[in-house]
Amino acid sequence: MNSTARRSSLFDTVYAVDLAKNMFEVHTFGPHGVRRKVERLSRRKFIAKFTNPHAERGVVVMEACGSSHHWGRQLSSRGYWTQLVPPQFVAQHRVGNKNDGNDADTIYAVYRDPRIRPVPVKTLARQDLAALHRTRELLVAQRTQCINQIRGLLAERGVVGRAGTGGFQALMKRINQEDLPEVTASDLTSKIDCVQLLGRVRSFRGG
Repeated sequence: MNSTARRSSLFDTVYAVDLAKNMFEVHTFGPHGVRRKVERLSRRKFIAKFTNPHAERGVVVMEACGSSHHWGRQLSSRGYWTQLVPPQFVAQHRVGNKNDGNDADTIYAVYRDPRIRPVPVKTLARQDLAALHRTRELLVAQRTQCINQIRGLLAERGVVGRAGTGGFQALMKRINQEDLPEVTASDLTSKIDCVQLLGRVRSFRGG
């Protein structure tokens, strides 16, 4: 039995939670897998339930999603043992239609499957670092898109350059030598400004 399983076994109660923005489905299970209670709670009532100092502590199981790491940290600080299950296995285990009640039961079924490893709850610092990397990837992709648009616009007017960064820089030097219509020149200026702005991503570092 791994450390996660040993820690989870210290609790008799398991709360399977289907997270949402405003309404939360909470199914409470006993030590033998019998569902004891079904609740559909507003965000305010959900918080009140799990912050109640007299509430029974247990394992809280959620599907790993955008807000699950936040709730995992919050609930862990309140004395609950939080487990996040991989979303792809929730989809595979689901029987019947997708709805909040069915999803909560499915989340519990995935949690009980010993073959499936839980997703670690991320710290806020780790989530921030991941967000920085995603932002950098987005900016790099947008810069590449702008460069390709500039190349395409010039190619339609017979102005082409070599591939790569050096080829693009040489192409930029040729622009002022070309007799381009005012509308085209204005469009190119906007796109070049976009490339230069997004080029700052090279100095962007994620820790």
